[in-house]
Amino acid sequence: MSRISTGYFSSSGTGGAKLHRRDFGEIIENVCVTSEYHCDAKGTFLAGVGASPVYALLGKKGLKPTEFPEIETPLADGDLAYRQHAGGHTDGPNWPTFLDFAARYWEPK
Repeated sequence: MSRISTGYFSSSGTGGAKLHRRDFGEIIENVCVTSEYHCDAKGTFLAGVGASPVYALLGKKGLKPTEFPEIETPLADGDLAYRQHAGGHTDGPNWPTFLDFAARYWEPK
């Protein structure tokens, strides 16, 4: 049986890890506008922190820090990772960190 070993969710904003009840960042009125910048980096981080107890319940390691890290600081030593890069709405700068994180799942045991 096939399964997904890991996922790369970058700048997911409104459609992804955004905490919908968080009163910050984009509003429903501008979600569909293509010229707007819709990412909520801290909300995405807080979603990961909120998911961490579920990871622990399943015997996995979530995010340890509960304080929003400095930009460019990877939190990737568990089974749930977070890193926010500087420089706008692109996923390129986070790929090296993701590949290092994912290698733990992709390398033969």
